[in-house]
Amino acid sequence: MSNNEFSNDFEIQDAEASSVDMNNFVFHNNQEFINFQRCFVDGHDPDYEPVFQQNTDTELVFHPSNECDHITLTFMYNGGQPYQIINNRAFYLKGFKKIVIQGARSRKSQRCNIPVLEVLNECAEGAPTYLDSNGKACHSYNHDDAIFNIQNPHSNPVDVVVSDIEFRVAFKLQDVESAQMHEHWYNPTICPVLFKVYEASSFKMFNVKMYSQYLNFTHVFIHWCENVDIRNCVFKNYNARKIGGNLWLCQRVKNVTIVNNDFYKYGNDENIAIWGDSIMSRDELHCYNSENTLVGLDDEKYANRHLEFEHIHIKNNRFYYEKPAHPFESESEDFPEVVDLGFIHTKQLSVWKKNDSEPQWDGVIDIFQTLYVSQHTPFMEIKFNTESTSEEDNDHAIVPYVHFHISDVVVCGNEYYINSPMRTLIGYTFDNFCRTEGIQITNNLIKHGSWAQSRNRS
Repeated sequence: MSNNEFSNDFEIQDAEASSVDMNNFVFHNNQEFINFQRCFVDGHDPDYEPVFQQNTDTELVFHPSNECDHITLTFMYNGGQPYQIINNRAFYLKGFKKIVIQGARSRKSQRCNIPVLEVLNECAEGAPTYLDSNGKACHSYNHDDAIFNIQNPHSNPVDVVVSDIEFRVAFKLQDVESAQMHEHWYNPTICPVLFKVYEASSFKMFNVKMYSQYLNFTHVFIHWCENVDIRNCVFKNYNARKIGGNLWLCQRVKNVTIVNNDFYKYGNDENIAIWGDSIMSRDELHCYNSENTLVGLDDEKYANRHLEFEHIHIKNNRFYYEKPAHPFESESEDFPEVVDLGFIHTKQLSVWKKNDSEPQWDGVIDIFQTLYVSQHTPFMEIKFNTESTSEEDNDHAIVPYVHFHISDVVVCGNEYYINSPMRTLIGYTFDNFCRTEGIQITNNLIKHGSWAQSRNRS
């Protein structure tokens, strides 16, 4: 199979080449990868026509077609030099049936050396400036809240494979505390995500490493997912902040296998979270009239909807909750208890002209691993098709006729090493309308640090 291989001048495959091969891309060095990203610019969603289309302004748009509905990005090992993500518009992938993002390991070592992708902090001192094909500055974080943003309609779910590659988002502490980064990174309404996937018929991640520090940041966030298989991966999220986790799955969660991974965490928010909250605009029965309203859910034809969370297995993983020995950027710098948000709050006021600001984390994580479902949902999100609404709860209301069924959930053979303060290690929460069966939490090793003993004595 032929591939698109880019020189420094970014060569596009001949238009007469097979369309099946047109979206298999191979990168050998960072310059080829940068040239690829420079061709994609912000704009409205393209029509579903050719995969590559060159318009009158010489800008390139990238999207699936009937003849070419997949994309593969292959990163060759290049001696340890990282590939820099400068424009995540290149990774706004909508409507593809299959997406593969993979690394080719070093020929000298099949076990250790894998390609590295890093998110560039374009506002850091001395950072290079990259321009797109129109001369406009590229930003590593300028489209929605995700770097890899994969979105599909319910009628056309996507298969995703990520393997043999490392991702880093390792800004320096000084740059973060002084808000020397793109403004989206400290937007009070956003939690950035590395991989965000909507409507996955399968999501497979093998032999992948992820690292982030000092940021409100989540590594993998999958909405409406089935057949999730995550194995032999290493997740390290040292946010020391209020928000951000390693692995989140929500709304429809079926057939999940999380096996033989290492999870490292320091900072608030769940390391692994699985939940449903009744805001399911992509429901299987098409019960919602739009993505932002629950109009009509009180109609009898929607009665007795059962939303199933089933076959969720978390086995033989290792979980570490503690400060790292040193930050990624410097072996001599002590890792902070919390990140000082003073300058970030000042920037928020200057950019958004309002008093919303991220709360300072108190140094104790609320909950480390969780599964919960609830019929309650924010009251302001609900618009019934009648004038009467309950005023018993001004913040939340119950969505009628939504019943969750949780079955075959197994947490077994894991090791938990907890060396920093924590309120709850594992928490499963269900409301009165949820039916559960086959939930097993067995044969897990839990080791606490010295802080637990001192707190218990007091």
